[in-house]
Amino acid sequence: MTTVTHKPKHDVTHLEARVTALKQSLAQLSDDASLNEFLEIIHKPGHTTVAEIAYEAGIVEVLLAQSRSMAELKNALLNGARAITAG
Repeated sequence: MTTVTHKPKHDVTHLEARVTALKQSLAQLSDDASLNEFLEIIHKPGHTTVAEIAYEAGIVEVLLAQSRSMAELKNALLNGARAITAG
């Protein structure tokens, strides 16, 4: 019995398109207009209860942690690509 092995196709075009989509998504995240609006809203009288502030603070903490993780992943991607190219 003969076993045929297939090499995965290098689909650089698809990868490039996904990186372009990632760049667009990150650019949208960097637009801080919505966060500026949020900061204005929370200072308005009667904005929210103590429980709701705790909920909002929790969301902010998760967003911050996720953004830091994304920065680390982006660095790992680039460092890995550099290491591969360097041989």
